[in-house]
Amino acid sequence: MKHSICKSLRIPAFLCLLAALGAAQPARAEPLSSRVLALYPQEAGEVVFVDLREARRSPYFAQVQAQIMPPSFKSLEQLAASLGLDFNRNVDRLSWAYVNTKGNAAQSELMGVAEGTFDPDAVSKAVRRHKLTVTHFAGRNLFSMGSDQTGRDFVLAFTEAADCVFGFREDVEKMLTRSAQGGANILNNDTMRRLVDEVNRDSPIWMVLNGDFTQLGIHQLLAEAIRMPGVDTLSSRVQTATVRVDLEHGLSTKIAARCASAADAMWFSTLLQGALVVERQLQDSKSPVMARVIGSSQVQRDQEKVSLDLSVPENDLAALIQNNGLVLHF
Repeated sequence: MKHSICKSLRIPAFLCLLAALGAAQPARAEPLSSRVLALYPQEAGEVVFVDLREARRSPYFAQVQAQIMPPSFKSLEQLAASLGLDFNRNVDRLSWAYVNTKGNAAQSELMGVAEGTFDPDAVSKAVRRHKLTVTHFAGRNLFSMGSDQTGRDFVLAFTEAADCVFGFREDVEKMLTRSAQGGANILNNDTMRRLVDEVNRDSPIWMVLNGDFTQLGIHQLLAEAIRMPGVDTLSSRVQTATVRVDLEHGLSTKIAARCASAADAMWFSTLLQGALVVERQLQDSKSPVMARVIGSSQVQRDQEKVSLDLSVPENDLAALIQNNGLVLHF
């Protein structure tokens, strides 16, 4: 069977996370555990975390979750259902990562971990009922979810800690090995660990990106502006980025980028402010509410750091969601 879940898909790296979950009651999100982080490879260049328990507190979550999750997750949910797994009911916390193995971040491959409550007996019954292919690795069952156009298997398995891991077979096998035996993982990557430590506290949704994935995000964020002379060179001086989404008192999103120098940060902040002005003008006729949100955004610079703060008051969220107007395309 061929499934779109196996294709190398990418999500828009920055502002797609604005399509979030406002109006939830204030609560403290739990950090992504070191146990789960240790399953990801040291070379991972992007990690995303969603605390679904907190997300489901929002009355808007069902309407906007498709804008938060990668497009491939819809296929994953459908395929997991054949194993008796209901992501909406069984999964409490979801994280995923991308590794740039081909020299092109846009063609990176997905691997992830779903934490929650799973019934192994129900999975076994579903496997027999649907006659699904099951293989074994290091004492664990690997359930085949299909293959990509090159014949590589996309599989799902459970660790000893009952975390559900998914990805291409070779990636999942390595995750199972790290779960059972340890080994080099993303916590051994000083850059990524520092980024995770910055955001992995009480934000229910966050993202961290290394240099390769930051460059991809900037190209998506700035779109046409990236074609201006000198802009591409300047964007390459932005080294890492983080995204945090908080749900108290509406929706607030903070995008923070670290540049190679304070001078680079000055030029990048100017470029970002210009892109916001252009986008606000484009939104004036399409969505006055979004134009107002963009107009109230703040770009700040501190030495080599540049941050963008966007806030959506509770009374504007419903209108933006109804008009599908929370995703910006710069």
